[in-house]
Amino acid sequence: MGRSGYTCVRHVFCSLNVFVWLAGCAILGVGIWLRLAYEGYTNLLPQYSLMSADCTFIAIGVITFVVAFFGCCGAWFQSHCMLVTVSETN
Repeated sequence: MGRSGYTCVRHVFCSLNVFVWLAGCAILGVGIWLRLAYEGYTNLLPQYSLMSADCTFIAIGVITFVVAFFGCCGAWFQSHCMLVTVSETN
């Protein structure tokens, strides 16, 4: 009885992290699309090119992607190191 509750929590946590991982992929995809579609706009203000929307979306997408990956793998494989990485970044 005790293991079934833990298994349920593990599956729920892994499922939620898959949804967050997909959201991170979507944000990353939007950032890459913005970079490719509007690449000429970075020439207007080159000193602010790192603060543009495309770089912001790419950075947030990569961070979300990595944190969700660690969370899902840590829950699925019961890796203490990966779960501590996720809990420290949140």
